[in-house]
Amino acid sequence: MAAQKEVLEDGALRFKDDTGCIVVTRLAPGVVLLTLSGQDRGQFGDAVFAELATDMSRHHLIEVFVDTREAVNADVPVANQWSDWLQANRKGLKRLNVLVSSKFVQLTAEVMKLFSRTGELMRIYSDAPAFSDAIAQASGRPFVLGVPRR
Repeated sequence: MAAQKEVLEDGALRFKDDTGCIVVTRLAPGVVLLTLSGQDRGQFGDAVFAELATDMSRHHLIEVFVDTREAVNADVPVANQWSDWLQANRKGLKRLNVLVSSKFVQLTAEVMKLFSRTGELMRIYSDAPAFSDAIAQASGRPFVLGVPRR
């Protein structure tokens, strides 16, 4: 099954196939939450990057939050694609925040941080309440991280 794009009731975008899903939720101007579940093998192509580029052109500087609690580790080419994108778009990023619950995903995030040479531009969280607090601060309104969206 090829990845399909769907607009959800609240305006969020869902890219999904039989092995994985990415939901793009715009929480406030320049604040984007990506929720990953399953495995990203590259089946989503540049779709998420295109959405983030739209936000960068609209708001110039964006803060991205990535919830990987239900993600299986990304394939190496996908991790490399993210590292390259981070390095190329660092001027348009206020910060990239990644919530991890798996040691494998955490290791992948740490490698992406190293290879993208973004330093403290990328923050890795293992504590969901702290991640929620960071979202609340960035969006300027209360936020409680619920069950990952699929």
